[in-house]
Amino acid sequence: MLSRRPPFPRLVDGVALLYEDGGASAARGADFSDASLLTSPATPLAFAHASSRQTDMELATGEGFAFERKVRVRDAPAVRSARLALIGPDVFEVAYVDRDGGGYAYLFLDQLRSAGTVSLVADSGGCDDIGNPVGESRTPVHVRDTARAGAQAMDAARLGVARSVSVTLRERDYADERRFELGGRRYDVKSVRAANGWAVVTGERELA
Repeated sequence: MLSRRPPFPRLVDGVALLYEDGGASAARGADFSDASLLTSPATPLAFAHASSRQTDMELATGEGFAFERKVRVRDAPAVRSARLALIGPDVFEVAYVDRDGGGYAYLFLDQLRSAGTVSLVADSGGCDDIGNPVGESRTPVHVRDTARAGAQAMDAARLGVARSVSVTLRERDYADERRFELGGRRYDVKSVRAANGWAVVTGERELA
């Protein structure tokens, strides 16, 4: 007797925890790659790995997102508002959701990695007797390591071999500061490019 095929695809590769936001990890300056900071309620969903196709690459290019993994889950209500996913110890951004119309959804996931921190420098708001601004505040924030580009930029800046450096920060962490410090060196912000909750901040090293 032939065995009957299951009526639904098997989701047996693991369980992903889906989050609407990161809870404590959403605080300014928090390490977005630290799973212990995901303190908001989570929805567990079984998943199956799905292979990436050329059309997926074209979709990512057209929609302006990047992804490392693609998984299939049941199209539950939590999928519609998911922003983060935890699989094992790794934190992923839910970059895109594609529903198949048959009760399943494909999650395109991009792992969040920190390349270390930079200090955003802002005037503290105080003034001297003649009205010149005095005092500064420094806020350490984490830099996203995107395809190792973040770590390479950080290393070059620490070694002092880069006059200009670009760092990717969460938009919520960047408050229009015009300077940042990295590796003991100060950079003037020359441009900011924001998209999908991230800001690429390019600075040029101040001359001594």
